[in-house]
Amino acid sequence: MSVEWTVVIAIGATIFGAIITYLAFRRNANKDIRENAENDGVLRSDVGYIKRTVDEIRLDQKGQERRINDISDRVTRVEESTKQAHKRIDEIQK
Repeated sequence: MSVEWTVVIAIGATIFGAIITYLAFRRNANKDIRENAENDGVLRSDVGYIKRTVDEIRLDQKGQERRINDISDRVTRVEESTKQAHKRIDEIQK
């Protein structure tokens, strides 16, 4: 009779151990899923921030290009005007 109780206790302990192992596995799996979701959320927000910043830089760069083109046009007009003024000055000196 003591052998039967030993077998019953051994089987019960094995089942109890398996249940505890399964519950620990489920808990860790849920924890891993939660951590992965948090990391994914952080990554997505960081990528979104980088994307917005790159878009702002592009807009700033386009504005700078427009200003540079405007200044280039103005310099060209000033050079032409200076050239005309030099021609007139040369004619006056002759």
